[in-house]
Amino acid sequence: MPDGAAHSRLTADDLELGNPLPWDLYDARGTLIVASGAVINKEAQLLRLLERGAYRAAADGHDGVDANEASTAKAASIVSPFDEIERMKTTLGDALRPIHDRIEHTTPAALVSLAREVRHLAWKHADAALGALLLDTEARYTEIHPLMVAIIGELIARRLDLDDATRDSLCLASLTSNVSMLDLQEVLAAQDGPLSDKQRRAVRAHPAVTVRLLESIGVDDADWLTIVRDHHERLDGTGYPGGKTADEIDQPTRIVALADRYSAMVLPREYRDGLHAQQAIREIFLERGAEVDSELATLFIKEMGVY
Repeated sequence: MPDGAAHSRLTADDLELGNPLPWDLYDARGTLIVASGAVINKEAQLLRLLERGAYRAAADGHDGVDANEASTAKAASIVSPFDEIERMKTTLGDALRPIHDRIEHTTPAALVSLAREVRHLAWKHADAALGALLLDTEARYTEIHPLMVAIIGELIARRLDLDDATRDSLCLASLTSNVSMLDLQEVLAAQDGPLSDKQRRAVRAHPAVTVRLLESIGVDDADWLTIVRDHHERLDGTGYPGGKTADEIDQPTRIVALADRYSAMVLPREYRDGLHAQQAIREIFLERGAEVDSELATLFIKEMGVY
């Protein structure tokens, strides 16, 4: 919370679902977790905020009605990151389904436009966007997982000062890397048990199948296709589909692989809760050097600590 600001812990009586937040929300350490103007649409989102412990800073050190009214008016003029995420989920689902279903005359145009919007959201409201994805317990995994990977990938790539074209490719690969297994991924997100042999074969084949699907709609961006093909390769050679080792895996692919790993840890499934972010970061720290790039893991931990 801003230094010197009065604050109080959020209660269920402090807000109504569907209305913009009139104040920023902070955690107990003073880190911004949800920006003013965000809309809490679902009871599950509110419950997770209450369980975590969210605090609101009062304008001018008090909860005066005039201050709240002013904050509400300001919030009404802001495009909520929560609303942006909702729209992006729909846009992504609408863009991926025709590729998966091999609909003729499908093009990557909608994905290219969405990738630019995702990158802009990551630049403007990374904390709120990541929060919105974590709090959305009712969304389809095939929509929130790619968006989280894309946002985290953009944060890391920007910190590394990668060029715009590479970051576009990285974002597009993040959004599309699992398009060939949309239906299977939803099944696996709800499946509490080991994969069948058929499922395991499909999972191991999906990077190559996805590359073919993307090529069939006119994708010829070599970086985009390389990241998709190799995002499950591991530095120690234990990944798939090619069993590549560190020297054969480029930096953008390593970024997406790391973001993909973190997102899979923290997002809940129907049969289990996601890991707490700090626990997931700890596991990535412990894996550095073997399966995870050490330098990227260190940078990732520092970057995610901001959010």
